[in-house]
Amino acid sequence: MEVESVYGQGSTFSFDIEQKIIDKTPLGDYDEQHMKNHDDKSSEKKLLTAEGAKVLAVDDNDMNLKVICGLLKRNKIFPKAALNSLRKKFTT
Repeated sequence: MEVESVYGQGSTFSFDIEQKIIDKTPLGDYDEQHMKNHDDKSSEKKLLTAEGAKVLAVDDNDMNLKVICGLLKRNKIFPKAALNSLRKKFTT
């Protein structure tokens, strides 16, 4: 995990996630499949779902937390939401 922070301007958090390969079956030509889906206007858009994913959403604005939780709900992701009240103490 890496953190870059500038006082009064904000912070950037980044990290790497190692993902194990469960099934080595080739998926086919991604570009060809993408173009086929893009050209077929009648095809239903498929969303990434991650049922059971463990996600933590932290913000200092309660409305932002409601928005991210609402957006992720359609992907069957239900994050734990935490209000960060510490930032307000340092920026006033």
